[in-house]
Amino acid sequence: MQNIVIFIIFGIIGVLCIYNLTVGKKIRAKASQKNKDIFGALKDKAVEHFGSHKCETMQFVPYMTDGNNGYLLCMSKEKDIMTIISYEDIIDMKYQSKKSCEIIIERDGKYINSIKCVISCADPSVNYTINLAGKKHRAKGFMGKFILSDANELKAYIEGGE
Repeated sequence: MQNIVIFIIFGIIGVLCIYNLTVGKKIRAKASQKNKDIFGALKDKAVEHFGSHKCETMQFVPYMTDGNNGYLLCMSKEKDIMTIISYEDIIDMKYQSKKSCEIIIERDGKYINSIKCVISCADPSVNYTINLAGKKHRAKGFMGKFILSDANELKAYIEGGE
């Protein structure tokens, strides 16, 4: 009887592994292509905005939200440029004029309801908010940890630079 139970458990594990190798691989490839398309369009928008010569000396850092919106942080200390590019708008600011980046997390017990990064500048009219999470995620779950690490990385890039 024990041998049958063990055989069934190994059979289930084998089926899950085969599923992961076939269907899971296709799903990951589709998601990867979607990210490349989103960030490729944002990079094209950056080249259109700056020109190809200026883009060669800049650093580009991509960020993805849980709503499949992309943000591209473009910066160059030498040229004193920091720009945030999304589908909707392009925010230009001087690299030296930035003051801080504050992470605002709305929690509900074990869950994170939203994560926003507010970038403050010397000129209050240039302040900008990036919504990294708008859906409910477990704080200790994969997406919650991933978005929190993205928010902390964005803060480090904005406050510390390259």
